Amino acid sequence: MYHIRQTTIKYLKQIAKARRQRINSVEIKLKDAEVCCGANPSDASKSEVMILRTEYEKLIDCKTKGAIVRSRVTLYENAKKKKHQTLP
Repeated sequence: MYHIRQTTIKYLKQIAKARRQRINSVEIKLKDAEVCCGANPSDASKSEVMILRTEYEKLIDCKTKGAIVRSRVTLYENAKKKKHQTLP
């Protein structure tokens, strides 16, 4: 049982690391594109900024959804503990 848990944790850490790297790379590309767009505002550079911005927002939304789910689980667990403690 412990081996399964250990393998799962290792796998999830790899996924989280890849996600963090993806967010960082998109963030760097977005900053570079915004600087380039500020220096040379053409339609191509503006569209590149918009594409990168939507991709960055999608990645952040995914991260936010995970935080929301974790908070729901915490609330559920706390409510379950309180209910269990109040029973005679």
